[in-house]
Amino acid sequence: MGELHYGPDMPSIELPDRVLAHLQLVIGAKLRRRESFYLRIREVDGSPSIALWIAHSIQLQFRYQHLQPLEIDREWLRDLEEQSFTPAGIIISADDDTE
Repeated sequence: MGELHYGPDMPSIELPDRVLAHLQLVIGAKLRRRESFYLRIREVDGSPSIALWIAHSIQLQFRYQHLQPLEIDREWLRDLEEQSFTPAGIIISADDDTE
């Protein structure tokens, strides 16, 4: 499990490395274009759901548990990018994985 760090005062969010890698690609592309959007992480195992407003002005860090390259699922990547244009934003579950 890797970690997503959002802003200086928020606790890290644990996500599988594979999910983080896909999010990093989509979020990086959106922020390069200065496009803000919601990222929603659904409840898993009783933990609360969270919605984050992703904007270029907020510190964001991806920390991976493993260093090896991860295979990217281009179809899932396109789906995440399409979701980013909707009012609900990208919706993932902390246990999402396409392997």
